[in-house]
Amino acid sequence: MARASVVLRGLLALVLTLFVFGAPVLAQGAYPTVFPRAILLLDQERLINASALGKAILQTVIDKRRALIQENRMIDQTLEAEEKRLTEKRASLPIPEFQTLAEDFDARVQKIREEQLQKGRALQEDFDRAPLRFMTLAAPYLNRLMQKYSASALLDRRSVLLFDRNMDITDEAISLLDKAYAENPNMAVETDK
Repeated sequence: MARASVVLRGLLALVLTLFVFGAPVLAQGAYPTVFPRAILLLDQERLINASALGKAILQTVIDKRRALIQENRMIDQTLEAEEKRLTEKRASLPIPEFQTLAEDFDARVQKIREEQLQKGRALQEDFDRAPLRFMTLAAPYLNRLMQKYSASALLDRRSVLLFDRNMDITDEAISLLDKAYAENPNMAVETDK
């Protein structure tokens, strides 16, 4: 017991010595002096879904999706009608001629399906890129708000456990983006394609 007490006192003495004599050495390190600045929070999902710009970008993808669904329905109807006509010809055509027509039809169906799958993948990529595209367009306006509040960082609310609600600038950002979009509705139009 006495030995443990001696070891504990020695350890405590070592910690105090490091604290007293080590602090000035650490303070003189090569690290810059950082003055505390504001950190702002933003509900990124709500910013996209509630702002006019975000809604416009998402609506573009939704419209493309609806158009693709309609196109797929029309193609299905056309192919079904063609398949029905081909089936009706089966009895009146020689087997080799029917097999050639059936193989040509199957090859076209496969090609059309692949093309439609490619369109679907491209549409999914558009949908996946929409938030990044939105944030790229919103960045200058969010930067303006950071400058207004002399903030050093803007974090997504979902990554913070506890915070002061006064740090949340989502409503102000939505208002700023809505004003910018009202002045220039073409900002939602994708020009890189």
